[in-house]
Amino acid sequence: GGFHPVHLGDLFDEGRYRVLHKLGAGGHATIWLARDLLELSWVALKIVLAEESQAIEFSVTLAHSIVSKSFHDHRFVTYERYFYIDGPNGIHLCLVLPVLGPSAYRVSHYLESRMQPRLARSVALQVAQALAELHSQGLCHGGEQYAISFF
Repeated sequence: GGFHPVHLGDLFDEGRYRVLHKLGAGGHATIWLARDLLELSWVALKIVLAEESQAIEFSVTLAHSIVSKSFHDHRFVTYERYFYIDGPNGIHLCLVLPVLGPSAYRVSHYLESRMQPRLARSVALQVAQALAELHSQGLCHGGEQYAISFF
């Protein structure tokens, strides 16, 4: 199966989440801004490709378990909860995540300039410290890139 078809206004998880805007897409998932109608809060829904859902569920639940027990730090973002969507392209894992700011790449692109050296050093230091903490717990991340460091 491919991506789950999503339309603005769609409701997920028994009507709890209403989709309002597409935030992005990658090779394995689409990400949507949604309103949690139960908690009255904003969330990001990451809807994973059906064929990737089982493998991704295993890795994210393992990482979530370690991160939520070991780190009480805003630098580590993990899902709040997850559920499944049964759609025309298969069964899709949907992670409910906090809404983050733009990536470092998008900020730089929006400003039409490079980051100021002081800010770039601060971002790089925070990313390096976060990765060191993950590694100390036996976790690794394969996508350390400028584009995925969020504000």
